[in-house]
Amino acid sequence: MTDYSNADLETRKKLATADDTADYVLEVLSNDSEPDVRSLVASNPNTSPTTLQKLGQEFPDVITDNPIFGLLLIENPHSYFIRLSLARSSTTSGEVLTKLAATKKYRDREICWAVANNINTPISVLEKLATWFPERDEFSVAEDGDLVHTGVAINPNTPPHILEQLSHHHRTLVRKKVAQHPNTSVSVLEKLMNDNHKKVVLEVAKNPNISLSKALLLKIQLLLEYLAGEYDQYDQNLIFLTREDRGLLDEITNHPHVPESAIQIIQAIDNKPGVPIAILEKLAQDSRYYVRKKLAKNTHLPVYLMESLAEDKQPEVRREIAQNIATPVTILAKLANDFHSSIRESVAKNTATPRNILLKLSQDRSIRVKQAILSRKDLSAELVAEIFNRILSLTNEIS
Repeated sequence: MTDYSNADLETRKKLATADDTADYVLEVLSNDSEPDVRSLVASNPNTSPTTLQKLGQEFPDVITDNPIFGLLLIENPHSYFIRLSLARSSTTSGEVLTKLAATKKYRDREICWAVANNINTPISVLEKLATWFPERDEFSVAEDGDLVHTGVAINPNTPPHILEQLSHHHRTLVRKKVAQHPNTSVSVLEKLMNDNHKKVVLEVAKNPNISLSKALLLKIQLLLEYLAGEYDQYDQNLIFLTREDRGLLDEITNHPHVPESAIQIIQAIDNKPGVPIAILEKLAQDSRYYVRKKLAKNTHLPVYLMESLAEDKQPEVRREIAQNIATPVTILAKLANDFHSSIRESVAKNTATPRNILLKLSQDRSIRVKQAILSRKDLSAELVAEIFNRILSLTNEIS
């Protein structure tokens, strides 16, 4: 069988639209890496209903615009494929969506979820779907309504009073979606600030409806709890202040309610000088590798901590030390022999790596390490020539 997935893009597009393309070829192309190809398969009248249903989540309106859809609708308007496709489409009227949601069957829960997501769904229907549960049978369980409730919490048109109702939901994911929603009221967000699950609290801190001062205090609370090891789940962009959060960094470090120890931890992560050694040692011994990884970027670490991090069991931590321009030559020399080629590559890219180590790495077994050296712009022409000659010599020996 021909592997059509490896054909060039134009050929795949032609096959996806052709009238005589075999069904199995369209099935292969429905998994294509290019969205345009998958969309064309969804629009092809010869594509099987099974394949169309699979593509319906990604291309709902393309499916309902497909000429074959109208024929299938006339032939069997109550089929699962037809109802699910209509529930997904942004062109489906509120009246039709209301009828589609009038089911309590367990097997129709995905249809109800699609209706709950649909921007055309009337508020009255969203209110009913917020408490939807399937009729009990041998297949259903109590949690089967959660999928539909999540859909309501995601719908951009869901009003505040429904979101308030869902904010008490037993499922963390539903409350998390409520915390993310732009229509969630400040009063509900303030209640969710005390949620037992930090994932929910993290989303509250990001919601634009929360005032900057409250969001700031919430982030401080989460930061302290996180660094104290009270929970492992984290949002890197929220907990560790990145370049996009420079204003918040200044506000936090100047805030009267932030303990000095917390400020010192933030400064250590943010590569600030003058952080007490005790703080640096604590972070270097943290059980969570991503904390150690962040610390390894700090250019103000004492040598003994760099030596410790250079022997970290996690390659991501060692890689940060290999990239650190303040890493001593003795440590770079050790990392130049690391088992992981990506770490040796980082040593090759480091502007602090001396000539003798670069010459050694020029004979590395990894082509990426050699490329890293030759791509550097800070080397003298003499050194580049010497490295290039060494690579050629090694190549000749191998051949």
